[in-house]
Amino acid sequence: ENSTSFNVLDNWIFANDLAGNYTKAEQGYNRMLEMIKNGFNEDIETHTFRHRYAHILWKNGKKEEARIQFAMALQKLEADVKNGTRHSGQEYDLAGIYNFLGDKEKAFEWLEKMPFGTYIYKLAKVDPLYKDLIGTPRYEKIMAPHHEKIKKMQMAIRALESKGNLI
Repeated sequence: ENSTSFNVLDNWIFANDLAGNYTKAEQGYNRMLEMIKNGFNEDIETHTFRHRYAHILWKNGKKEEARIQFAMALQKLEADVKNGTRHSGQEYDLAGIYNFLGDKEKAFEWLEKMPFGTYIYKLAKVDPLYKDLIGTPRYEKIMAPHHEKIKKMQMAIRALESKGNLI
């Protein structure tokens, strides 16, 4: 098994999570854990699946198992931040975990450290770990600079379109 098949499976699982197909999603995560058991190496880009797995376990009523996976995810992500190891979204993932577990203050603290990224910006709008934060005054204040960057990107795209420089 390679990281491409792992990432494809991860995306399929997340789609099932968003659709509310939690049983299918859990089956997918069990497949990922089997891949790891069989020698697939969790690295900086793949170990973050554990908090998504925890969310699915929680939705399926397995809260103690979920807490274990959330704890593993927090430990790995916070160690990465402390060690200066980067991947595209540690702050975002940490904020989502803390929010889901009910620690809004820590969630906001991590969101305030989050670098801008269009993928993460789009993801936050549908992410089940963020549902109750979106639209709150503090969330909107944190996201305002990101909204502004998106607006500037959209204006630049419209300008290119009007000049016939895009399809």
